[in-house]
This record gives sequence, C-alpha cells and structure tokens, in this order.
Amino acid sequence: MDKYLYEDTRLTLVRRARNFAVACLSCSIILFPAPFISLGLGFFAILFAFLSKGYRPKMDKEAVTAVKFAVAGIVISGFILFSAYYRLATDTEYRNTVITTIDKAYGDQYKALYGTGPSEIINQWFGGGADE
Repeated sequence: MDKYLYEDTRLTLVRRARNFAVACLSCSIILFPAPFISLGLGFFAILFAFLSKGYRPKMDKEAVTAVKFAVAGIVISGFILFSAYYRLATDTEYRNTVITTIDKAYGDQYKALYGTGPSEIINQWFGGGADE
C-alpha cells in the first residue's frame, strides 16, 4: 500500500472531523429549537476524529480540536434538551402553551393518522393538562 495514499485519506478524515465539529458547535449555538442536529453532527465529528488517527500513536492537533468542539456542542445540545424536558415536566403554563400550539398545527392530521391527539400523549407523559 502506498503510504502517501494512506496519509491523504487520513488527512481527509481530519478535515472532515473538523468540519463536522464546527458545524456541530455552530448548530448548537444557532439552532436552539433543533438540538438533535447538533447531537448527530457532534457524534460524527468524534467518530471521524478517532478514525483519522489510524495507526499513529496520537491524533493530530486539528482532530483534537475537533473533538473539543464536538464535545462542547454535544454538551450545549444536551443542556437544551434537558432544560426543555424539565420545563415541560414542571411548568404547567409552558406545557399548556406547547400543547395548544401543537394541537393547532398538527392536531387533526395526527388524530386521523394515529387515533389519538398529541395533547393526549403529552398529558399522559407529563401528567395534567389544560384543566390544572
């Protein structure tokens, strides 16, 4: 196997890991309503960074930086998901606002497809409803 071809492939993985990490961090900062995108990009960045190591004993500096950015993005996204879940579980006014918004947007279609409304599912998960 040509060692230059291997090195070129490894450096491509390093660049890809860096790009995914920057995308993960920027998505977690900019796209607060969609933290799942940032989680996926962060895990891909970590995967590509570790794959770029190859048979070397250490990772490149760019790959280590990519892992740091990806971990920061994953932590921010995890905090956003946790705070949204916590708020749905504890704040009744917020939960009722979310339920009415979802029912207005998707209530009829969801009920026709699945036989139950999204408000019923959310109330079943978190308890309570508009009458609390």
